[in-house]
Amino acid sequence: MGGCAGIGRLSAVSEADTEALHVRELGSGPPVMLVHGWPFDHRIFSPQIRPLSRDFRVIAYDRRGFGRSTGDPSLARDVADIAALLSERGIESAHILGMSQGGRIALRFAAQHPHMARSLVLQAPAVDGFTPISGSDAIPLGRYAAWAARGEMQRVREAWLRHPMVASGIEAEETFELLTTLLADYQGRDLVDFDTRNPEYAVDVAAAVAAAQIPVIILTGALETPARREHADHLLRVVPGARELVLEHSGHLSNLTEPARFNEAVRDFCWQVERSRDPSLDGAHD
Repeated sequence: MGGCAGIGRLSAVSEADTEALHVRELGSGPPVMLVHGWPFDHRIFSPQIRPLSRDFRVIAYDRRGFGRSTGDPSLARDVADIAALLSERGIESAHILGMSQGGRIALRFAAQHPHMARSLVLQAPAVDGFTPISGSDAIPLGRYAAWAARGEMQRVREAWLRHPMVASGIEAEETFELLTTLLADYQGRDLVDFDTRNPEYAVDVAAAVAAAQIPVIILTGALETPARREHADHLLRVVPGARELVLEHSGHLSNLTEPARFNEAVRDFCWQVERSRDPSLDGAHD
């Protein structure tokens, strides 16, 4: 199996686009795209990249303005970036694994480009168009933005490490060290122009994914925040055939706290989808 890591230009987005995304690619086989959540970068998938590359062509990247990627963070452009990265590599469709905000982006991508999404693997996603009843675990982005505007990024980092979406289920020292390292590199560029109005997304992503009959699995930690559990329940109600795996010892970051079970679930689900697409693979990778 081959592998590579480097910077990829996004010429497929626009000829005028001079920004670049940092991409790590490893392995061969069916393609799996990893989309990280806020405020991390592709290294949050460190427990996944190499193990999954034994079965898949894994593509992990830093979203605009995060990690080593240039440009300003932009949820509005994230969908086009995924399409560009796949197209540049001659990939017609891929399994899209999205974590948290990356799950929001994965759902948007599947809604806009259903033919390019073989499946969705959603780790504690936020679902556009759905408002949970629970609100006590909301991310205080307005407060974080005010701190960032005053140059107090360390306050942002420390507060995020204490938030239930990060702290729940984290016990291993090496996991805490990884999170601390990633946050040390987070510069808060997305907080500079943060808009508290949070405009509604125009597409009902859950309905679009259901209509396209895209296979979906949701990976939820048993210690996940109430609001994100409601998001998962909404998807399970709306998307026929969607399934959920609950990881008993995890919170929001189940890929870090139970990596072996997480990776096994991703592997099994994606190969099940592959066998449904190509019956000649029946029995393969069981």
